[in-house]
Amino acid sequence: MFLGPRGNDMITRTITIFTVLFISVLAANAQSGQVTGRLTYPGEGIPPDLVLCITSSGAANKATYCSNSKASTLRAARITFRVDRRRANYQITLPPGAYLLYATTREMPGHKAYYNEFVRCGMESTCQSQKPIVLTVRASRTIKGITVGDFWNVG
Repeated sequence: MFLGPRGNDMITRTITIFTVLFISVLAANAQSGQVTGRLTYPGEGIPPDLVLCITSSGAANKATYCSNSKASTLRAARITFRVDRRRANYQITLPPGAYLLYATTREMPGHKAYYNEFVRCGMESTCQSQKPIVLTVRASRTIKGITVGDFWNVG
C-alpha cells in the first residue's frame, strides 16, 4: 500500500509522539523509588478500612498522602499505593525523599500505627522504643520488608 509523502509524515510524527511519551513515562518511573512490606493488626485479619499513609519528613515540606487520598492528588504527587489487605502486604511508589510511614483504622480512632523501633525490634515486650523510623527513598531503589504498624502500643 502506498501512503504518499503526507501519509509517511503522519506515521513518522505518530511514532515520534509515542516514543517521546514512552520515554517520559520511563523517566518518571526511574525517578521514583518504592517501599514494600507487610501489614499487621492485633485482630482477625487486616481491617477493610485500614489506610496506609506517608508523611514527608523534610524540613520544608510536611505533606501527608494516604491510600484513600483523591486519585488526582496522588497523581500530582507522583505517588501510588497498592494495598492488599487479604495478603497483608503493600507497595508504595513515590518520589525520592525522607518519609514516615503509618497505618490508621476507624477501629482505633486517632491512632497512627507507625513503622517504628518497636516493630523493627520484633514487637516483643522487651522492645522499649516507639520512635518512628524515617525511610529514605532513593530513585530506582526499593526498600523491602517494612512492616506497618505498631497497633499494640496505643498511648
